Amino acid sequence: MSSFVGHGLTALTIYLALHPRHQLQIAQLSKASRLQWLRDRLPWLAWLVAIAWAPALGDWVPWFQGQAGLRPTHSILASQILPLVTVLVLAWRGWRKPELLNLGLQASLAGLSHLVLDLAMGIGGLPLLWPLSQVGFSLPMELLPSTGAMDLGDIRFYRNLLIELGVLLPLSFCVVVWRWCRKWVRGWAWMSVMGGAIALSLVFMHWSSQLSR
Repeated sequence: MSSFVGHGLTALTIYLALHPRHQLQIAQLSKASRLQWLRDRLPWLAWLVAIAWAPALGDWVPWFQGQAGLRPTHSILASQILPLVTVLVLAWRGWRKPELLNLGLQASLAGLSHLVLDLAMGIGGLPLLWPLSQVGFSLPMELLPSTGAMDLGDIRFYRNLLIELGVLLPLSFCVVVWRWCRKWVRGWAWMSVMGGAIALSLVFMHWSSQLSR
């Protein structure tokens, strides 16, 4: 599977890409107000990260594994259980459209992001259509390395983490820039920066594809 760092970064990117623009304008706030702003949003951001991590239960907890190594938590249905519960709880607490739809979309994409990153590793088969089908899906290329066990004494763990961040960080940068700086992106300078970021991500993808599996 991908690392917890990669899944967490993806959840943060989803938050920054979809959160209402007016709620992220903090430049005009005082220092105390900025700290309070951050404290108010940390619980939701932490929950998005938890949703993005949740399918990993199929990798680490035997109780969540099916027969013959099947990982039902890595299905589209299972990845949407926590997002659905989240929407129901928010609606029960009084949240309504359009905020409820926006938060629900963030939660849903956070759950699906785990499947996307694991598919990008190109190894194994994810039972995306479980329980309708137990067929495993995988990509024919390895765009991301697998971190495997978190062995802090293994240099390969740090190498794979570096590659993963080399792939994801530039893409996250492009998403955030496009979301918040779109009026400047039309200039050649910004387009060159984003093009360079995408090229850097592709270089790390190529490195990942050359690793022995």
